[in-house]
Amino acid sequence: MAYTAGKGSAPRLRKNGLQNPIYTHTNPMKKSVIAIVALASLALAGCGSSEKKEAEEERVDSVAKTAPMEAERKLERSYTAKYGEHTYSISIKRYPNHELPIVKDQLDQEFYDNSVEIVILRDGKSFFEKNFSKEAFLDYLSEADRAGSILLGMAFDEEKSNGSKICIAAQIGQPGSGEGPAFTVEVSTSSAVCSILKDLQQDTNAEETLEGD
Repeated sequence: MAYTAGKGSAPRLRKNGLQNPIYTHTNPMKKSVIAIVALASLALAGCGSSEKKEAEEERVDSVAKTAPMEAERKLERSYTAKYGEHTYSISIKRYPNHELPIVKDQLDQEFYDNSVEIVILRDGKSFFEKNFSKEAFLDYLSEADRAGSILLGMAFDEEKSNGSKICIAAQIGQPGSGEGPAFTVEVSTSSAVCSILKDLQQDTNAEETLEGD
């Protein structure tokens, strides 16, 4: 937009050859409003991102708190026993089995139950092999003992073993308690057939009896 003026006359608006005149003036107030709106949009976007992050963290924490726990660590023990002319090598492996039914304690915390693999070699050759879980002992457990219990572990019982049988101690109990019904698994050295007996003179200290030092 340009102005021309003659002597003694008011300035006149000179057109640029188009129908409308050219204006170059910008309103400062309009710029301020645009800047405020832009800042507000950025603030809202940041707030939304922060809330989304907090919600995700809460979801992860909730999953971590409710996810099943492994009540007992993996454990492997090996023993050697000689009866008569035969030498027995006994391997016992305990591990949390994620395929077994989940167990809940009194606080509704979920735990994985354990399985125990027993392998016995006689004179270096396979003699007995079986995988045990709590299910093997259910017939000997009361309703109270079944609820919320797991297979705490198993261990070679040297005192009860002899030339006619290999004895393995087993214990069922609440996760982390270290106490509960004890059993003896007897493996016949003549037939390799096993039987389960409830131990009425049990040592309920599972940490010492089933895990060792």
